[in-house]
Amino acid sequence: CTLGDWHDWSQCSSSCGPGSQIRQREVSGLREHGGVGCNSTLSELRACQGNDACIVSDCVWHDWVDWGTCSRSCGGGQHHRVRHIKARPSPGGRTCE
Repeated sequence: CTLGDWHDWSQCSSSCGPGSQIRQREVSGLREHGGVGCNSTLSELRACQGNDACIVSDCVWHDWVDWGTCSRSCGGGQHHRVRHIKARPSPGGRTCE
């Protein structure tokens, strides 16, 4: 059995923080009659080299909107207001509570 050359390492699986890369090679020739079969690694995995740390960002809320009108003209009722999420947190950031 003969093996081809290793291909280049792949792009990192993550643009920041920990990630991995893989490289592969193929069997370029099968064993001949009476020869030894392939018993070698065809792929390798490693941690990415030199990735910057990921920037962690927390949830950010928009301001509250103004109060809505009351549901009744007299004798009780309710009024409400809402606010929306301006930016969702990145992995590791504080959630919107």
